Amino acid sequence: MKNGLRRFAVGFTTLLTIGCLSGCSFWENPKQAEYKQAGMDAMNAGDYVGAVAQFDAALGEARTYVGTQEIDISYFKAAAQYMAGDIDGAIATYTNLISYDKKDYEPLFLRGSLYLDTNQNDLAMEDYRAAVQLNSEDYDLYTAIYYNLKAKGLNEDALEYTNMALAIEGNKAYNYMERGKLYLILEQYDVAETTFKKAVDAGDSNGLIYLAQIASHNGDHESAMKYLKKFQKAGDESSEAYDTIGKLYMQQGNYADALEQFDKGLSMKRVTNEKDLRKDQIAALEYSGDFKGACEKATEYMELYPEDATMARELVFLQTR
Repeated sequence: MKNGLRRFAVGFTTLLTIGCLSGCSFWENPKQAEYKQAGMDAMNAGDYVGAVAQFDAALGEARTYVGTQEIDISYFKAAAQYMAGDIDGAIATYTNLISYDKKDYEPLFLRGSLYLDTNQNDLAMEDYRAAVQLNSEDYDLYTAIYYNLKAKGLNEDALEYTNMALAIEGNKAYNYMERGKLYLILEQYDVAETTFKKAVDAGDSNGLIYLAQIASHNGDHESAMKYLKKFQKAGDESSEAYDTIGKLYMQQGNYADALEQFDKGLSMKRVTNEKDLRKDQIAALEYSGDFKGACEKATEYMELYPEDATMARELVFLQTR
């Protein structure tokens, strides 16, 4: 599930994310682009009904053939319909996308997620099965389906998809990394540790980050730090590594060094876990007694993630300190 999959992870406990197809067209209708941008602006403002109207207008500007822009707009339209509460409309939009390209697994996964969200489990499972048949070696797809089914309490069905992912053949570093992540999901830490070590031996130093996390989970903070220092010594950096190091310092009560690590992670050109880093940064400031700094960072956080009710309550607490 690569290149920013537009996916719905359904239910209260999972997240909705919207990505955008990035493609170019030899012909671009300025009016269509204008309607599309207006629809995106309406979505950002929370006007999902208005966004649907703008996306419909953009699709009305389409030429006689379906191109990248029309597909892109349709995905945005389906997302806006979902957010507006028009589940049937979103399903219909995905159905149109499925009809257009019967080899694309993505709308099948998305429609299946909406069927699952509306308790149409048989239809959901049918779409999920069709999606993995079209994209049978995508670990992320299996994982997304696992979390969706798990969120709906369909534990046995969820495990079926992790087992299917673990059955993917391959002995490259990538395969070991993805299997290790699956074992972590299943809380099989010993097997995960062995698998990540194989990934490292096969040339992926990112496995050291996960080995550090497992060591930390087991209470072996000394080994965790050794893994992370080895990762850094290899010349590799990632925002996730800095977050992991910071959390280890937090567990040791070393909040100053923890903050330094969180700041380093946030300052990277490519940050893949900004939300987690910001939350950990706020916690470190709070634990260090810098309630003013924590309050300022929490306010910034809420501007970026206004849907986080837990942080909203925390902000009220910090404002009273």
